[in-house]
Amino acid sequence: MTDTLFAFSEHILDRVEDIFAGREVARPLTDEEGYVLVVLRLHVGKANSIARADLCEQTGIADRTVRAIVSDLRLQFALPIGSNRENGGYYLPETLAEVSELTEPMVRQALSLLRSVRSLRGRSATAELLGQVRIELQSSEEEEQ
Repeated sequence: MTDTLFAFSEHILDRVEDIFAGREVARPLTDEEGYVLVVLRLHVGKANSIARADLCEQTGIADRTVRAIVSDLRLQFALPIGSNRENGGYYLPETLAEVSELTEPMVRQALSLLRSVRSLRGRSATAELLGQVRIELQSSEEEEQ
């Protein structure tokens, strides 16, 4: 079990190093993204999360900008960054369970939004939207390759 944990967290840290080195990325990091990532790579595992206010203080970057950077690191660099609701902080996941904990609320929110769309637009519009989502995700995967 410990080997599995070590292997997963090493995989995440290897991804961070690839991003810094510009390997397998669509664009280089901005300076501010780099500052945030330098601090985040020291906070592996939810128990070691850094409060967003502390991250802002350590990087000298405003709160709103830090939130935008975290979103960009997740979406544009495929880096799983966890959010700790208890301290409003961030961390790099140490285990697959932490990744699941991170993504489950996102999936629930997406499903809730789709139910709202179905209620407001009807089933056929929802089916069309799901088709658009499928195409968008396939296009994103092709661009990444």
